[in-house]
Amino acid sequence: MPRSRSNPLEPPRRYFKELRFRQFRAFREVARTLSFTEAAETLALSKASLWQQVRSLEEELDTRLLRTESQQVSLTEDGALLLELVSPLVESFDSLKAVFLDRRRNIVRKLTVATTSTLLAHELLAPVQTYRQTHADVRFTFVEKPSKEALPLLETGRADLAIIGSLDESPWPPSIEARPWTHYPFVLMCGSGHPLASQSAITLGGLAPFPLLFPAQATNARFRVERIFQEAGLLDALNVVLESSSASVLARFVERDLGVAITSMSPLLAHDLLRNSPSPSPLHLRDLSGIFGTESVVLAHRKGRHLLPHIAEFCQLILQSPTLQFPIP
Repeated sequence: MPRSRSNPLEPPRRYFKELRFRQFRAFREVARTLSFTEAAETLALSKASLWQQVRSLEEELDTRLLRTESQQVSLTEDGALLLELVSPLVESFDSLKAVFLDRRRNIVRKLTVATTSTLLAHELLAPVQTYRQTHADVRFTFVEKPSKEALPLLETGRADLAIIGSLDESPWPPSIEARPWTHYPFVLMCGSGHPLASQSAITLGGLAPFPLLFPAQATNARFRVERIFQEAGLLDALNVVLESSSASVLARFVERDLGVAITSMSPLLAHDLLRNSPSPSPLHLRDLSGIFGTESVVLAHRKGRHLLPHIAEFCQLILQSPTLQFPIP
């Protein structure tokens, strides 16, 4: 027997008549993945149900949020605006259970940080040691990835925080909040007897003829270096003989006279390389930030998400930790 309405004069209510939170969640997941199939799998829904929720949201807001052409999904201008607005809302709601259980002391405290191997070995070493002295109950996991590969771990919830490099020309996703911590200058590494070591001024044209050791393709440093050479019309003339995401690996090859390296570098690493080298040092470092700028290092988390107290305290410790800006000639 059909269920009677409490008010017989009230018109029948459509299932998606009013905005519902699950519509926002459905839209946000499709907008994040740009795939109905992937979003449906993540939310454990059928594609038909997912499409219906997004379509009802478009009807309620009287606008088009997504374009679907040749099975490619993209955001409209209104879709990009809504994604920016709903991402913090979804994150805030999804984190409520964890906050509640944490207040009741019913969960094991965990902290997963996506970061680079260089940051782990240098800038993060001291603050993590300090944090462990007062938070011995927190189960730490570090996921070592180049900065560009670490960000998706944060976006998909596989990491609580990301401490990574960032370039000014690379916009942040609307779901991510990033706070500046320190920066890495771009440097030239060459042998102490190399012709570049004695030059008073380094130019792009002067660098181009030499065998070059470059950052790996997945790194911010590679993107910046290639962009600068491309703008100067020199990219096609370069002879790149080796690539690595590790500045310390590049330094080892420079010491063996296999080329000259251009990369962003931790000032702490630069300090260690020169301090631990024999005297006279086989390695010459030159600050190239006047040509290539710097790579910012930021602490990022998902926007709107309730940070558990032990995670918020780690963020505060990191942002207040002094970082060495070792002067490079």
